[in-house]
Amino acid sequence: MPRDTRDEILSAAIAVFFRHGLHRVTVEDVAREAGVSRQTVYTRFGNKEKLFVAAARYLMDEAHERAREALAAPGELWERVRSAFEASNVSHVRELGRSDHAAELWATQSTLLKQVIEGKERRMMGAIAGALRQAQERGEIKLVSGITARELAETLVVADAGFKAHVITVRKYRARLRTVIDMMRQATRP
Repeated sequence: MPRDTRDEILSAAIAVFFRHGLHRVTVEDVAREAGVSRQTVYTRFGNKEKLFVAAARYLMDEAHERAREALAAPGELWERVRSAFEASNVSHVRELGRSDHAAELWATQSTLLKQVIEGKERRMMGAIAGALRQAQERGEIKLVSGITARELAETLVVADAGFKAHVITVRKYRARLRTVIDMMRQATRP
């Protein structure tokens, strides 16, 4: 199957799952949205659950790429870190906030999507830790004795996960993210 057909199916799946949740959606619904046959979806993805996981992985890969781009952009370190988290998460928070099935979709993080979410968090930790180490080497930040860039990145990712678990509006997510970034900026001043 051409890559663009796969992308079309995954994009359609994302839209349909946000609109109707996991349990109400059928492979036929996704196929119809993507403009392909049901058999095409089954052949490529196997079943609805595997399609759901593939769609989530696709969404997380796109989010991670946006986060990497934000971290690589010019500018002050903590603004780039804030931008990376926003680039990675705001669209998901917004779509969950619009969905009548947010609780159902959120619950899949500890079951069907556990490995996908853990992978996204590991990649985010690595990207942020790299940016922190570079900033430390350039003298832009100073880490408290005994705290590593990886530990600080892990703390940020865990805090971010908590924000998303308890906040389903973009405005509240951004406010809490801004607070923790401001605290980190103050705590790491050279």
